[in-house]
Amino acid sequence: MIQADAFPAGMRPSLLHDLEAGHRLERPGCAGAVARMAREAGLAAPVNRSVFAPLKPYIDGSQARLLDPAQTLRSTARPRRA
Repeated sequence: MIQADAFPAGMRPSLLHDLEAGHRLERPGCAGAVARMAREAGLAAPVNRSVFAPLKPYIDGSQARLLDPAQTLRSTARPRRA
């Protein structure tokens, strides 16, 4: 956390820059690969699946502007069981 505290307050990750510009995303491939390998091994990877799911529609880039991130998360969330 000490290193994170040294970042400028307005700093934004390169993934966000790519997402907003509609560029191809590079990092979600890692989360997607972990989720795929876990599924193939019969293991759960809920954190990786949660990270990858909302980014999946944007992996290959999109000229559409990024939706409100909260809306994106709501639209990709699994329905809760009753």
